[in-house]
Amino acid sequence: MKLKIKNNALLAILLLVTALTSWLAFGQSNNGKKLPFKPKTTNFSPLSLPRDCPHPFKRYIPASQELIDQLEAYAQDDKYSFFSYEDCNENNSYIDKKLEQTANALLPETTKPLSQQPFHDHGLSPVCTFAALSHHGDVSYQNCQSKDSTDKPCLSRQYHKLVHNNIVLASQCFDVNPKALFSLFLTETWLNVNVKSKKGTAQGIGQFLADAIYDLDNPHGNEKISKESSKIHKYLNHFQKKYADRNGTYRDKKSYDCSQLIDRLKNMDYLKGEKNSCNISSQKSCQKCKNTNLEDHVAQDIFYAIALRKKIINHSLNTLKNTNQFFLQDYSPLFRGLDFQSAYNDRFPDCQKNDPKSKLICSTKVATVYYGDFIKQAEPALVDLNNASTLMYENHNRMDRIIATLFPQNTDQDQTIAADTLKKFDTHPPLPTIRNLNENLYMKAHCPEVTNTFPQFSNYSSMSSSERLTQQKQDITNVIKALQTCRNKNELVNLETYNLLSPSQKTILDEVSLYGHNGGPVRVNQYFQNYVSTHNINKITADEFKGTGPNSFRQFMVQRNQEELPNGQKDRDPNDQMSNFVTNDNSELAQQSKTIGRNSSTRLHLRVVKSKIDEIKDGLKNSLQRQPSDQQSNQHLNRIHRGIEMLDQFKTDEDFKEKCSTHLPLN
Repeated sequence: MKLKIKNNALLAILLLVTALTSWLAFGQSNNGKKLPFKPKTTNFSPLSLPRDCPHPFKRYIPASQELIDQLEAYAQDDKYSFFSYEDCNENNSYIDKKLEQTANALLPETTKPLSQQPFHDHGLSPVCTFAALSHHGDVSYQNCQSKDSTDKPCLSRQYHKLVHNNIVLASQCFDVNPKALFSLFLTETWLNVNVKSKKGTAQGIGQFLADAIYDLDNPHGNEKISKESSKIHKYLNHFQKKYADRNGTYRDKKSYDCSQLIDRLKNMDYLKGEKNSCNISSQKSCQKCKNTNLEDHVAQDIFYAIALRKKIINHSLNTLKNTNQFFLQDYSPLFRGLDFQSAYNDRFPDCQKNDPKSKLICSTKVATVYYGDFIKQAEPALVDLNNASTLMYENHNRMDRIIATLFPQNTDQDQTIAADTLKKFDTHPPLPTIRNLNENLYMKAHCPEVTNTFPQFSNYSSMSSSERLTQQKQDITNVIKALQTCRNKNELVNLETYNLLSPSQKTILDEVSLYGHNGGPVRVNQYFQNYVSTHNINKITADEFKGTGPNSFRQFMVQRNQEELPNGQKDRDPNDQMSNFVTNDNSELAQQSKTIGRNSSTRLHLRVVKSKIDEIKDGLKNSLQRQPSDQQSNQHLNRIHRGIEMLDQFKTDEDFKEKCSTHLPLN
């Protein structure tokens, strides 16, 4: 039976669909509590709706979970049905063909490929990514069929979704502002996944160089490091713990989707530099790529960019702590319920006060020394432990002395044995290195397992002399490993620290990470360290920091760039990567130092995207004027009107920045 559904009735149906979806997806137990999310296992074909249907819900059909999913997906995509995609040809359809080849084999049958899912528009509008991908620049593309091609990938709906949905999902799973990723990838490649660098060495949507990949895969330059010990793997494990319960259930669909994404990334070979990578932008790896999955590798490229960003932010946070310029913020969640105020009363009088401002100051000051105290105590402890583990003893007596000297004992009986051992061999008091760590707040909060590895005399009572010596040396080795693991958690704890910051504070660190991606982390970290030594970071707003004024980071870097130039040289090398972000736009600041890669500027790219959105809106308006309305279907007219209404929300620069990129100003 056909029903005439008006707008209000339609809204009611949408609300009913949403409520029913939640009820069916999460289930209800007998006592009314939500059950863990369990992914669906049924397959179904797309819903076919009449071509003349003025709205996707014109017909009434009995509800089912599959149908609800299809209707919601149809409604979500229908919001963006005004996009005018390109007609693909034999030369530019290579990515679409690859997506079609792998669509059915990519993910578990419970999840569709991102290129076939509805648009994910949380935090970033598909309008922004469509406008960016519509741009045709003077660049080369790699298509695994020719060495160098000017054929940009065809802008189809599934290619648009591949790029957009991967950015949004990754931002949700790894705590990143999707607009920050949009600014980054817009600068690097106009969001295209296979742009070929001039030298042919950069790869992917983030244009990674081999040395940057190597550093993420091989921390401390250790080529023999296992995959599980790499920075990439540690990040993935850290985030996976947020989404998957021990029994394999998930809190919601986002947790399930993120856990599935992380599983895919963990199971992939790491990029490991240009030679061994499989990337559509790498000619050397094309043969290998033909047998791999494009959706996976786009996700991997995006994650590597996020990992580098987090590494740079980690350095920035350490810089702020080391210079006592930490953001004023409540960091008490980092201490996991420990009484940090009483522990630091003597050092910080603000911790003794009860008013909110004093507590805030106390929390910030404690956070600045929180990691520093641990590192100062952990490093000498590791030296003593390594010395003890490498010494050769003929019997256990000397090792007894080491254990009595280094490790606190848990029981009265073991403490007595330790005291007697020290009296027996010498009169020196126990070394304080490990004993200080025993009370360290950082270790108590984040690595309580370390103290469980401390050797206790009662464990050796029934052993022979040789067995005792062997076990004691193994126990010390176990303490070293546990302490090293705890020390390496500093970077992961910094991820928690970042999440506690205000949006403005996060924006400042995001800005540094954007410069660091292209200008080099070491170089930009040094600039940031110099900046905070001369500026009070708690008195600098995000707009000041990312602007072009006297307190801006950008202005500071331009000045330092000029100071670093050799005598007689006025401008930096045009190939200097830092130029992409610092001096290449039409602002007054850039005019003072004319040069270098003006067409690569992030700000210029953002203005091009803004102009493209205005151009799309004008095109929709003109299409209404060119044809009488009676020659167009109601459905087509509705799409045009919805498109114009949506694009009207991008009128001003402030509107644009809210929906596309708050990362950088347009002027």
